[in-house]
Amino acid sequence: MDPKKLLEIDKLIEDSTNYTSDSEYLAELAILIIPYLNIEYEFKTIDGNSLIKREMEQNKKRFIAFCLLRVYSKNSNLIRKSSLKHNIHTLFFQSIPEVCTFLKINEKVETYEVENKVSGFVKTIEKEIEGEITKKIDFQYISMFGKSYRSVINKKLNKPLLNQFLGRDFDRQLVDKAFKIIKEYEEGDLNQRYLLFKDAKKALESIIEIAAESGTKYSLNFICKPFSLILDILKTDFDENPNSQPAELEIKNTEKKYPFIKGIEHKIQLLIENNSTGYADDTNVKIDLYSDESYDSK
Repeated sequence: MDPKKLLEIDKLIEDSTNYTSDSEYLAELAILIIPYLNIEYEFKTIDGNSLIKREMEQNKKRFIAFCLLRVYSKNSNLIRKSSLKHNIHTLFFQSIPEVCTFLKINEKVETYEVENKVSGFVKTIEKEIEGEITKKIDFQYISMFGKSYRSVINKKLNKPLLNQFLGRDFDRQLVDKAFKIIKEYEEGDLNQRYLLFKDAKKALESIIEIAAESGTKYSLNFICKPFSLILDILKTDFDENPNSQPAELEIKNTEKKYPFIKGIEHKIQLLIENNSTGYADDTNVKIDLYSDESYDSK
């Protein structure tokens, strides 16, 4: 599945409020979804029914159903023809039974009632997740936020919707790993935080990069935003750590004199003092001679 095509589908769903013609919009949606799902197509005309009046794998039906649920939440007027509406509702009943059970809808429920319930379903989920990720986060509560955040994105009804639009590279295990490292960072002393920062930063940047490349609404709003905020909080804490301050190295004179002879390996001893609280990682010493040659430490 091409992530670029998923982004096109996502944008078309978000742009559904700009359409008034249901046939035009659903045809455009079908044109994007059919190649994305690798659906074999034999008909001459593509329309809304092209997505639902055919046999296909359950996972493909579920993707189409969640796309149409989002369309319902944005512009339910695009699904107003009785025959099409009936077919879409049948698709819901067959492919996303957990949603239908929650909404208490089935073939016996009146069409208008089904329509009223499904049109608000996605909005409810989005509002719940947004309410969680927009809570104020500071350093002391990142781990607590991590628990509530993972709880809300993994909820029985939230997870399958998000999974369709976060992209194939989104890894929930990477999220768990990031919060585990962050918890160790929070609980560590200044020295441990200094050592753990690189791992925490790397994990967070990986999550942010994957979500940014996906570019969908859910990737940007529900992944990039909160994890970028967490990364900024960690950077601020790290910058205030005395161990992260720039090192101030001073090479002291030694009593011993070292003659340098070209072509011979020399071993010398230097007294180097760090006048800062910051660590001096990966330190190298370069010795400039009076000639044009210089020697680097290994």
